Amino acid sequence: MVSQFDLSISADTSQADLQAKLIYVREYDATSNGVGWSVDASGTIGANGNWKLTGAGLVPPTSWATITDGSTPTTRSRVADDILRAARFH
Repeated sequence: MVSQFDLSISADTSQADLQAKLIYVREYDATSNGVGWSVDASGTIGANGNWKLTGAGLVPPTSWATITDGSTPTTRSRVADDILRAARFH
């Protein structure tokens, strides 16, 4: 199982003016310059049922970029919570 995903660090506010507390603004991005996160959870299951990682595991980005354009984070594909909620483990 190999997954790749983008991660943006966002800020919010506790101010209630104009519903400001409902708006998230990107502050840092781990996907700039082609850098993102990757999870390679490939593995094998032995006769005793133990799983052994054979993939690279979690590979974090090597750098973060500061975002100053006031943009909000977007979801280009399914959200991780939705993926896990729909997953079936046997």
